[in-house]
Amino acid sequence: MTKLMDSKKTKKEYGEKLEKLGVELSKFQYDFKIKDNPSEKYWAKRIQEYEK
Repeated sequence: MTKLMDSKKTKKEYGEKLEKLGVELSKFQYDFKIKDNPSEKYWAKRIQEYEK
């Protein structure tokens, strides 16, 4: 019974750590997308390529 409780506790701890890691990674990805904002020339070129 103790092993089962330890297993649940361990799973919960790992789950919480993974949740925190996921939140941090999503923040980094969001920040990167905002800071790596392409210029108007980039979008004009993309639109021209798309229209071809």
